[in-house]
Amino acid sequence: HVYKDLKDNNVYIIDGGSCNYGIESTVVKIYHEEDSTSENPHIKLLILRRGGVCETELNAFISEFKTSNKTMKITTECVEKKHFTEESHKMEAPGQFLRHYAPDLPSYMLAGQRLDGSEESQLPLEISKCVFLDFNKENIDLKSKVLLYLDLSEHGDYIEAISRVYDYLRISETQKEGEMVIIADLMNPSSTLDEGSSHKEHSSALADRLFRAVSGNS
Repeated sequence: HVYKDLKDNNVYIIDGGSCNYGIESTVVKIYHEEDSTSENPHIKLLILRRGGVCETELNAFISEFKTSNKTMKITTECVEKKHFTEESHKMEAPGQFLRHYAPDLPSYMLAGQRLDGSEESQLPLEISKCVFLDFNKENIDLKSKVLLYLDLSEHGDYIEAISRVYDYLRISETQKEGEMVIIADLMNPSSTLDEGSSHKEHSSALADRLFRAVSGNS
């Protein structure tokens, strides 16, 4: 997606091949807690941006590290799911603005529901003019009704969804007849949407990107 976004600009792009996850790096702020001393250090790790290294993997590394550093206390914390930085403020980490990943079409995320016939009439425009981004075939019945139906992962694989998310957002905004992008609710996935899914430890990173793609709208 970097090449597609910048190919018309006078820039050089170093291509090191595909990365494992297709998403930006995890950004962690490291600092001493107030009760930290030189004899008994207390280190706090605050995850500012969820990325390729998930919280589970980070905690596993910390547990291994602490076995050889028994005097050091290390705690981890992650910013809230819907955390964002106002654009008038300085960012602590990249990708914190609410509209950071927003496509050039109005975008919304379903709020804890599937979109069936009863909700179609509540949309501010015809569903046939919408691009729908789904996950795990949760809303497969909409495929014939919307302008374009894309499933981030038909098999419910969060890593696969992460690898597709930027390309699918770009495809969405290039639809000439498209007037809106609707995304399945991945902030609060239903039991059916999450059924049989894999690599759930990366679900928060995907949800974070999509929350910013819709600018917090639902």
